[in-house]
Amino acid sequence: MPPEGVFTLREERLVVVPVVPDRLECAYEVRRAILSIRPAVVALELPPAIGATYVEAVKRFPYLSTLIVEEDDGSDATLIRVEPTDPFAEAVRTATDAEIPVEFIDLEIGTGAPLPHPLPDPYSIYHTGLETWYRACHEKVLARERLVEHYEKLLDRNPELRDPLTDSFSDAAAIDAARVGHLAAELAQLIDNTERDVLFVCNVHHAANVMQKVHDGTGRRRHLRSTRQVTLGNPDLDFIRATSAEMPFMIAAYEFDRKGSGPDPRVWEAPPDPPPSPEPSPLDALTAQDVMGSLESLLGISPKTQEVKLTPEQIRVLVKRLQALRDSRSVSSLPGMGNSSEPPPRLEGPGQVAAHRIFKFRSVSERGPALRELYTETARLRSDRHRMLDRQRALVRMVKTAARFYEENTGEKFKPWQLRTMFRYLRSLARVKDRQLLPQAWWDWAVAARSICDDNYAHEVWDLASFYPWVEQDGKYRSLSIDGEDIKLDARKMRFRLRWPRLRERLAKSPVRRRPQETNSGDWARGFDQGAICSYPPEDIVIEDYARYLKKKALLVLSEERTRTEPFTTSLLDGIDVRETIRNWPRTKHQPHGRIYVREVQKVKGGAGAVVVIFDEDRNEARYPWCMTWHGEHTQESDMAFYSTPVYARLVGPGIARCEYGGLMMTYPPRRVSDVWSDPFYQGEAESKAEVLLLAALEYSPEKHVVYVSATPPRSRFRSIANRLGKKIVYLPIGQLSPVSVKRLRVFHVLSGHQVRAYARDHIW
Repeated sequence: MPPEGVFTLREERLVVVPVVPDRLECAYEVRRAILSIRPAVVALELPPAIGATYVEAVKRFPYLSTLIVEEDDGSDATLIRVEPTDPFAEAVRTATDAEIPVEFIDLEIGTGAPLPHPLPDPYSIYHTGLETWYRACHEKVLARERLVEHYEKLLDRNPELRDPLTDSFSDAAAIDAARVGHLAAELAQLIDNTERDVLFVCNVHHAANVMQKVHDGTGRRRHLRSTRQVTLGNPDLDFIRATSAEMPFMIAAYEFDRKGSGPDPRVWEAPPDPPPSPEPSPLDALTAQDVMGSLESLLGISPKTQEVKLTPEQIRVLVKRLQALRDSRSVSSLPGMGNSSEPPPRLEGPGQVAAHRIFKFRSVSERGPALRELYTETARLRSDRHRMLDRQRALVRMVKTAARFYEENTGEKFKPWQLRTMFRYLRSLARVKDRQLLPQAWWDWAVAARSICDDNYAHEVWDLASFYPWVEQDGKYRSLSIDGEDIKLDARKMRFRLRWPRLRERLAKSPVRRRPQETNSGDWARGFDQGAICSYPPEDIVIEDYARYLKKKALLVLSEERTRTEPFTTSLLDGIDVRETIRNWPRTKHQPHGRIYVREVQKVKGGAGAVVVIFDEDRNEARYPWCMTWHGEHTQESDMAFYSTPVYARLVGPGIARCEYGGLMMTYPPRRVSDVWSDPFYQGEAESKAEVLLLAALEYSPEKHVVYVSATPPRSRFRSIANRLGKKIVYLPIGQLSPVSVKRLRVFHVLSGHQVRAYARDHIW
């Protein structure tokens, strides 16, 4: 009898562990069975031709391997994954550690008949145990066998129904029967040659039939000469991400639970940032004495000094830097005028991009310490009953960690309701798509993340779910790489041996784009040294359209306020008020002239001019320190004044900075607005940056109405200022707007020049 808590199928001295490939729950059960029973030999449902290479691949763990099975004539090749979470690989690993012989006894032939689809989710083993799960699978297998038997009888009675498709189905059933007979004969011989138990690890749909044939002694050995060569391939990270059967995150967590952090401590170290190597500027040759002496000579303060003669290149760079000086909030560095004893300014200007202030997106491969902590904590999420890793809790930990990485990379807040909605979506997706408890493919999790949040969060989920920390660059083995469609190996195209493929299981590209990485620290910041900046045109179109929408919405609100409803007498006015008519119908249905109500909409005089949108008032001036006034580049763009996050805080590409609005003001036509942030009148009247924008909107709006969108209405003082200017403030609570649209509007990108627009789309998310 097997030890308590270990389920196996037994036929005299034959012990069978039914499993499905590539599932860590089955790998745990196989390991527990081998260590508890201690059999004389462990037999596997794998062909002998791959045996030696398969064992070598298992010894390489935690590094993954792929077996390359090629025909002698080079006409075909098959790839077989070898992963720690595969129960067959775990059987070899555990038996080797326990010094138990391993035998490969499968028939040298194809994959045979497919499994009935779908089987109960192996994750249920964690809650119900292997026995309950096997009984449910066995019912599916019996139903499939009855279907095959009925189908064969139907073809025998109606030979005209046979065609290539039905023949292939019959051939698959015949191959499956041949494999079962061969396995039974091999197991019978192993039992005769040993005095103790033989443990057999096999697919769940073969277990009962093999045991029956061993009991009846009806097994038949098939002798097939193998004409294939098996070599070991070393996959790179892209290959692992595209072809792994189990989610790479779960493989890494299982390996941590199995063996710890692995042999290479460098995997868990954060990569050091290379020292910045700024390009020399034409102004570097000037000293502080040269600059101050030249200014004194120009102002007539000191006739003894002489004016410094600048080269055309120095003049060009100096003019651009001076043009970038908007007000006292922006600081630009001139040669020799820095003071190292003073703290760094709140916002660096062009030419003063400090390396320690530059932010860049960090991928999972650059988060060694955080990954090690994550895998260690995930490995502790085990069942107290049989010490098995809890897949559901591990995946919850994964998406929460991805949310933390998302907040660090983008500054956006991942809200709890988004997490709840994402889990409901994934639960429904697993039930509808695969009839499983949990989605198995990492791209399902990435698609859910993109649907619930955005592409940035989808990238973080994809990067974490498909990342495997142990990738060995060893020339000893053949390297394998993939671009999402073709496998690159000796300039030939490979096909996969997907052991028991499910519907829609295929090679698929990631549903999110890969984020470009900076080669050397500081490369992306050099584009801003010249002081020239511009916007990203697609974002300009979006925000201009939304400003027009807000103007129409404000006028509609004013019209609704001036709408008058009255009972119908002689005129329909502007139409029937259906809502008011239905509301009063029980009271007025018997009155001859009071049944119908009509409405009169009074026209609003004057249009909506400037638009002010306040996302965050930022009264402590901590999060949105960068204040800027931009003029429209052409007649279809508005002038804009805004305050936002620092322009150099997040660089997403060469000369591309990602910023977030705290508030903005837009007014049309363009080329009329002066720098509102340096106007002393605004500074004296306003108590916050939001009020500066509102004052500017009241002054520069060509129309009577100014749209003000914020979480709180403006102070009553601004109503008085608007009346004196002949304007009116139309307040719209920001909570009435779509949160998805508001979130999309808040993010914008600053480019270091018009030439950057040619490649900006490759870096902007």
